[in-house]
Amino acid sequence: MITALYAGLLALWVCKLIHGVAKLRRAHQILLGDGGNPELLAARSAHSNAVETIPIFLILLYLFEISLSPLGTLGLCLLHFFGVLFIVGRVLHAQAILSDTIKKRLYGMQITVVSIATLASANIALYVTQLINM
Repeated sequence: MITALYAGLLALWVCKLIHGVAKLRRAHQILLGDGGNPELLAARSAHSNAVETIPIFLILLYLFEISLSPLGTLGLCLLHFFGVLFIVGRVLHAQAILSDTIKKRLYGMQITVVSIATLASANIALYVTQLINM
């Protein structure tokens, strides 16, 4: 259950982002929205972007994991590769949003999109391969 490992790690990352939002809300006494506070706006953006991308990644990772029998050890290595790569992308992206660093944000988003797109393609390729072999 490699996907479970990355689901847990990513859930902890989301908890860290939630904590950042809550801390800023308390500090600035803002109950809803961002109250026009740019720091809180950035923290909410980092959190919401993570919440938007993590589920699709985990779904694709899990589907790839359960389809791995033809790939053996290579498949297990690929799962960990994609998991680590995605986490790096998410952390870079959130750090960039929170520190207003455009270059890091671009890298984080590119890594995220490449991870998702490659896993999506791998799932499609596995399906087509199994279909052809029927």
